[in-house]
Amino acid sequence: MAAPLSLGAQTVERCVLDWSGDMTQAEDSLRHAFFISVISDEPAISKEMVLSELVNRFELPVNSFSLTPTEPEDFLLVLPDEPTASRVYGSGRPIRAPSFRIHLKRWTRQAHAEAGSL
Repeated sequence: MAAPLSLGAQTVERCVLDWSGDMTQAEDSLRHAFFISVISDEPAISKEMVLSELVNRFELPVNSFSLTPTEPEDFLLVLPDEPTASRVYGSGRPIRAPSFRIHLKRWTRQAHAEAGSL
């Protein structure tokens, strides 16, 4: 169902989707996912640098997880299972690499949600 949403002087189209089995499956796979923010004084930290730090620090097989860029230095990390997710998350403290820090936040479906009314 599509409906216009008024945001002050701006009107944008909004679409409400019926829940599906595919959505449930996608959400299940994201239970072991994290938003990653990279903090550094260097101009840019690449996906390969973050990937290398995670592989070396936690002895993760490269093909056991996915790391997808979402912003210039932000990523979505999807791990294979809860034990691995708990080991990587640890106590929630930043992961300190030599030239950058990795901050992890568990994925939630409300992560980039905005309020509105139909």
